[in-house]
Parts: sequence; C-alpha cells; structure tokens
Amino acid sequence: MTNTSATTRKATACLFFGGVPKGYTEAQMRELIHTVIKRMYKPDIAEERLDLINSALTRIHFLRGKEDDTTAAGYLFFSDLGVARFALKLLRYQVIDASDTAVPDSLELEVMWREDDKTRRMAAQGLVAVTNLHPTVSNRMLCQAFEPLARVCSV
Repeated sequence: MTNTSATTRKATACLFFGGVPKGYTEAQMRELIHTVIKRMYKPDIAEERLDLINSALTRIHFLRGKEDDTTAAGYLFFSDLGVARFALKLLRYQVIDASDTAVPDSLELEVMWREDDKTRRMAAQGLVAVTNLHPTVSNRMLCQAFEPLARVCSV
C-alpha cells in the first residue's frame, strides 16, 4: 500500500471491538474512547494519552451486522503496534458508567493482531488474555469461545 498523502498511514495493528450501539459513527467511537480515557486519568495525563492514541489511530471500521442486532462491532486500525497494545490494555476492562446514556455499558476489545504477522494475535475478554494464537483460529471462534465466560463475568 502506498501513501497518497502525508496523513495516510498504513495500519500495523488492529483491535476488534464489540458491544457498541448499532448506528455508531466514527466520531462517536472516537468520543467514546476519549470519554473512557478522561474518566481514568487526571486531566493532564488524559490529554497526553489522548494525543498518543489520536496520533496512531488511522481509521475505524464498523462491521455489517444482522438486521435485528442491537449492537455493532468493528475494528480500530493503528499505525503503531505499541499504541495498539496500550489501547487494548487501557480499554478492554473498562466499564463505562451505565447512567450515561451517550455511551454503552462497556466497550469490549477482544482481538488484536499485527497486520504484518497474523500469527501474533492477542485476544481478551474480561480478565482473560490469550497471546500467540494459531493463524487458523478465527475471530468468530474466539468470540464463541469467550461468550460463556463473558456471560459469567457480566453477572
């Protein structure tokens, strides 16, 4: 992939997310990430963390779900693997205040992999993290494997 402008960057890592309201836009997703960070850190540290993530977050892609789905899933693409790992650790366990109706109850970041090496992926759900997954393990298989655990952890 060749860069067509100075602002176009190749993604080196990708995070899979689920559980956001259907119809969310890229701007709303960015605002959700900002909200999570602002709630976790003091203002000066939050700004530093936001700058770090914004500098590496190249795009957000939402997956097409079933028509009757109430939530959506998608991918966050990062140009820097270190920032993607930071975002995975930062966001995967974060529970957002359910009284704030502008954001979902939780943001689940379940899968991350390096675009240049699909064998080096990480998966997380609740307090479980799996690294170095075999390349034949699909995202669907991971989500199905973690689904019972997610139900137990959310009770």
